[in-house]
Amino acid sequence: MDMINANDVTLACEVFPAKGIKNAPPLILMRGLGTQMVQWRQPLIDSFAELGMDVVIFDNRDVGCSTKLDAAGIPDFGALDAASSAGTMFPVPYTLADMADDVIGLMDALDIKKANFFGISMGGMVAQHLGFSHANRFDHIVCVMSSSGGPDVPTPNISDVEMPDVDDRAALINYLVQSQLENMGPGFPVSEATCLEVAELVAERGYYPPGIARQYAAIIADGSRVDRLHSIELPFFVIHGDHDELLPHVCGEDIVKHVRNAGWLLVEGMGHDMGPGIEKVITPAVAHFLGIGTHA
Repeated sequence: MDMINANDVTLACEVFPAKGIKNAPPLILMRGLGTQMVQWRQPLIDSFAELGMDVVIFDNRDVGCSTKLDAAGIPDFGALDAASSAGTMFPVPYTLADMADDVIGLMDALDIKKANFFGISMGGMVAQHLGFSHANRFDHIVCVMSSSGGPDVPTPNISDVEMPDVDDRAALINYLVQSQLENMGPGFPVSEATCLEVAELVAERGYYPPGIARQYAAIIADGSRVDRLHSIELPFFVIHGDHDELLPHVCGEDIVKHVRNAGWLLVEGMGHDMGPGIEKVITPAVAHFLGIGTHA
């Protein structure tokens, strides 16, 4: 793991070299709300590397081993929700645009002139920002299990599993296991034993609720991206699961409606999760979208 200075924050990252002949720009993977880079499953990373791309993963700001913005405090969600309902601005510690700038800063630090991008959930929202604000730095963008934030799509179905005190390790581990089980789809099931391993790793690296709160505030403050999506012209591909209960697939369909010539893949049996075996479905579709072959 390397620590990279980018956009006035420090980001933990790791680069997995392309396997075989490198025949495409690097692929940057970005995770969603509150999750860490170690939650990417290695078979998915390897499947992308086998396409001939260096694969870059990183901890977003405010999670994992990256910079924690403690001085920013916890957002006033009551005031933020009221402002959002009224269509007015309310100051937040940082924005999704700032997180998009983190990606550009990471690329600059790694001397990546141009990349492909694959963002899930909140990372898919940042993918939209990269498409309409930093298109010159990307060849292709893949937006997975995300939302336009538009007025015609449902808001996230937030889990009713109560977050425990992080100092109660047993309760935290159980919470992290239940969260994984809640989000997985029937087509790509995860064993409880695997969920436990992931939960223990996430807790050990540092599960950080204040950072999750600030990331969520950035999502709320961003509002609808529908008008901005109309300006995206670079190749854009949207993937969603038909069993996603956190962000139903109509959220992904709405992105496709507003991005010119966007591709679309609805994955049967996929929830709000990248479970074991997902690479067998997603990677060939991504390879086709990128215009590169596999080494099968």
